[in-house]
Amino acid sequence: MTATKSNETVNLIDAPAIGCHTAGRTCVKETTDGRFAVVTSKPRQDGSLRLIKLFTDSLHARRYNFAIHGDCLGE
Repeated sequence: MTATKSNETVNLIDAPAIGCHTAGRTCVKETTDGRFAVVTSKPRQDGSLRLIKLFTDSLHARRYNFAIHGDCLGE
C-alpha cells in the first residue's frame, strides 16, 4: 500500500498500524525504508492513504498523531 502527499509518496509495510487515533481516523504505519508515517486510516478511491507527515522515530510519530487531534499520548 502507498501513502501520498502533494510532493511525496512512500510505500507502507503490510502490517497492523503501530498506533491509531480512532476519533481522528489517523494511524502510524511503518514504511518500507524504515520510517514511520502518520496517515489517514481510510483509503482514497485509488486505494492509497493520505500521508500527513513522516518521522524517523516511532514514538515521535505516535505523539504527533495524537497531538494533531488535541490529545496527549502520555508522559
